Amino acid sequence: MKIQYLGTAAAEGIPAIWCDCPVCRKVRMTMGKDQRSRSQAILDDRLLVDFPQDAYWHMIQNHLSFCNIRNVIFTHSHQDHLYADDFGMRSKVYAKNITEPVHVWGNETVIEKIRAAQEIDIPGRVETHVFEEYKPENIDGYIVTPVLAHHDPREKCLNFLIEKDGKRMMYGNDTGEWLTQTWDYIEKNHLHFDLVSMDCTMGNTTLYAGHMGIPNILHTVDRLKEDGLINENTKLIATHFSHNLYIFYDEMKELLAPHGIEPTYDGMTIEF
Repeated sequence: MKIQYLGTAAAEGIPAIWCDCPVCRKVRMTMGKDQRSRSQAILDDRLLVDFPQDAYWHMIQNHLSFCNIRNVIFTHSHQDHLYADDFGMRSKVYAKNITEPVHVWGNETVIEKIRAAQEIDIPGRVETHVFEEYKPENIDGYIVTPVLAHHDPREKCLNFLIEKDGKRMMYGNDTGEWLTQTWDYIEKNHLHFDLVSMDCTMGNTTLYAGHMGIPNILHTVDRLKEDGLINENTKLIATHFSHNLYIFYDEMKELLAPHGIEPTYDGMTIEF
């Protein structure tokens, strides 16, 4: 499998859209790998994870063709992960030569927002599917198992276990330390991972609900090692950064390297 991190920031982006703090001032001058758009990823150039307001820019910047995308899976409905109005752009008025629908998968809140943005489902253009947590779905050859995230109690926020061709990854954005029921599912099924992608919104601080920081990531990695669910070949990834508590990319890379963890940047591609 291949994953490309199209966007690697939290909701405000980096530099943050309205901010003039020292971090944002520096990034505006230097840009590079510290310039970060809102969170989105794509697997093998065909399965999208989330669709933020920066998705159009991701398509242009990475020379992608979204008209060929057949499936989008959503972690949750926050605006930096779901920009529902763009699914209305698949109507006949805006999208020509469309022969197959795009299938969108998410919790009930996600699906309600997409349907509201379209006003109605667009037959043959957008098809919606509600995930059931811990129930695997075969999505275009990927086995996608949504697991509950420790994020916003107002909705069933999700992380994803994704399997294909004998490889398995955990996509774990927008969560605090993993919930007991998620650990139980992983441990009882002895799920070994080839890649683990983890939330790092809190920088080098600790938070147990909502998001994670480096201490939470290290605790998660330690437990995975103790359970025999990762090994020396597993790719360990930190992503989803905020300008609050921000650690610049070069410093972050040096800080995480002793633990075998790689920080992301926009456009970063990993094959595993």
